[in-house]
Amino acid sequence: MLVRGEILHKIGIASPVAGRYSLGSQPVFPVMPHRVLHLSCLVATALLFPSGTVRSDEVWPTEIVSSIRMSCLGEPGKTYRVLGSPQLSGWQQLGGPRQFGSGAPVSMTCPIGVGPRNFRYAIDTLPPGGLAPWTATGRQWVLNVQGHPLIYRFLTPTSGNVSELPGGSPTVAFTYTALRPAEDLLRLTLNLPAGVVRTIESTFLTATLGEFSSTDVLTGVTVDSATGVFADAQPPPPSPSPVLVPSSLNARTLVLRDAAVHSLANFTSASIGTETHRGITAAFTASYSTLNYQDAQVSLQVPGRSDAYHLKFTSRQTGTFTRQRALPGLPVRSDSGVFILENTP
Repeated sequence: MLVRGEILHKIGIASPVAGRYSLGSQPVFPVMPHRVLHLSCLVATALLFPSGTVRSDEVWPTEIVSSIRMSCLGEPGKTYRVLGSPQLSGWQQLGGPRQFGSGAPVSMTCPIGVGPRNFRYAIDTLPPGGLAPWTATGRQWVLNVQGHPLIYRFLTPTSGNVSELPGGSPTVAFTYTALRPAEDLLRLTLNLPAGVVRTIESTFLTATLGEFSSTDVLTGVTVDSATGVFADAQPPPPSPSPVLVPSSLNARTLVLRDAAVHSLANFTSASIGTETHRGITAAFTASYSTLNYQDAQVSLQVPGRSDAYHLKFTSRQTGTFTRQRALPGLPVRSDSGVFILENTP
């Protein structure tokens, strides 16, 4: 990687001579990913290259340098920050926010001050932060163009299709590239039939909504353009929800409270226990199963009664229930309430 820099804001002489430096590619780059520039900004300043060579044509006498511009070729999918340190330790970020690689040079201006200073680029690959995604793969974006919604389906990292809504036809296939040049911006370049190249600049206002502008170019001539809003019709799957339901009710006590009374179901094992209801304690048999991360069902069989519960956990210890109570010779009665699960590990 070629790193270039330009000395800016020189003071102390009437006609400063532009001082420049460059760092050539180094064969040890794979094991030393950060280029380090040693710079001394004193009277009779000299630029020292990693090899230790002093370039006499890079020396400017009797001037003090206040800032430096560093630049290098920015690779897509990477961000660049300039770090500074007085003695190759305690590196701190300089020069404002990170820059996004796009295949073109990235450039940042940093203060230097008086005295020895060391600089390096910190290069991060696909770092988090910002609203725009790094890729469109697997997404479906609906772009509203003057009241006519178009749905773009990005099926692979390089191909997809687009159709009008409603109806979804006709479907037009395309190839594309995606580039994230800023925190909240994703640039999509689509190769459509008949040689049309469509560029869509999507500015994200939230993780799933934003504004866009698009241009269609044919043989170097802009033939159409549009602006509007877009929505992510198929956002990435959410992070897994925490599991609230227990795998078993063994050694637990289920405290159930409806509008009138509460009862206790003490599980001495996964399938048997005792219930205390209206001051009367009776043995029961039970069956229990989980439905998802927050729903479960339990059935209690006590002499002369059968209760089927649907439990919805709002935490690992509490939740709400609906109950279907069956008594011999009577219609099934439904009610609901809240519960507390005691002895939760």
